[in-house]
Amino acid sequence: MKIKKKDFAKLIAKEIDSTEKYAMDIIDVVFWGVRKVLMNLNVGDVFEVRGLFRIVMKKQKGRTNARNPKTGETLFVAPKRKIGVRWANDIADSMKKLKINKSDLF
Repeated sequence: MKIKKKDFAKLIAKEIDSTEKYAMDIIDVVFWGVRKVLMNLNVGDVFEVRGLFRIVMKKQKGRTNARNPKTGETLFVAPKRKIGVRWANDIADSMKKLKINKSDLF
């Protein structure tokens, strides 16, 4: 099942008894805020929305055992940040019932 932003806005507009345009503005502001927070997280920082998810910024170590599959040359992969997501229990249970792989979401 795929839900587009416009469909999400319709759902919100109906719930708050407002227009789709207003709901779309709300969605844009919320997503902008989430994006801004995630871009500014440092390693070890946590961003949590109770009842929805918890995001932890992790550090992925650099490694030297990577290789170019075409040439076989050994490469160094620089350390980088990555996120770890833990879904709220009820959402995680729903994903299990629907057989959704959590890693497919990010």
